[in-house]
Order: sequence, then C-alpha cells, then structure tokens
Amino acid sequence: MAGRKGRSGRKKVASTLVNEALERVGEHIPELFSKLIEKGLQGDRECLIYLIDRRLGKPKVQTEVDLSGGELLGAGVVVELFKMMAQRKRELEESAAEPKKQIEATTIGTSP
Repeated sequence: MAGRKGRSGRKKVASTLVNEALERVGEHIPELFSKLIEKGLQGDRECLIYLIDRRLGKPKVQTEVDLSGGELLGAGVVVELFKMMAQRKRELEESAAEPKKQIEATTIGTSP
C-alpha cells in the first residue's frame, strides 16, 4: 500500500535532526557572531561574557579534593564501607541475641 507523497519512509532519528540543524546554524555563524558583538557593545552582559570566554577561554575552576584516604579511593572506599557495614550488622545481631538468651535462661530457670 502506497503512503502519502512526501510522508513515506522512516522518520528521521534524533541524531540526523541535530546534524541538519547544526548544518543550518553553520551557514549563519558569521551573522550570529555579528549580532553577538552588536549586543555586547550595547552592554548585554551575557553576550560580553560569552564572547570573552570564547576569545580568552573560561577561567579555570579550582576544586578542593580531600585525599587523606590515600589508597582507599574509588573502589577501595566501597569495599571498606561494605566491610564496616557487615561488621556493624554482626554487632547488632549479637546484641539483639544477648537479651534473647537472657530471657530464655530466666524462663528456663523459673519453669516448674
């Protein structure tokens, strides 16, 4: 069965649509930069920041990282956390079993 003219075939995937849009933008880059420059010269702060960042590069952002763990970074941290959690679970299970044993001992001792 024939479809409508111009509507047959598969729909375009997102990557194809993006590539086509980028090609259209590429044709207008000189005009777009001219408008950016115009707006920047008129005092548009965002345009100025964009143009300066493009020309000079964005300033580097410093981040502080605490490396006091040394070799325990990455997967080592996860392993250590699981060990700690397993140990804590055992401790909780043992402490929960202690009162049970005491209750059993007292009920056994008082039974007739």
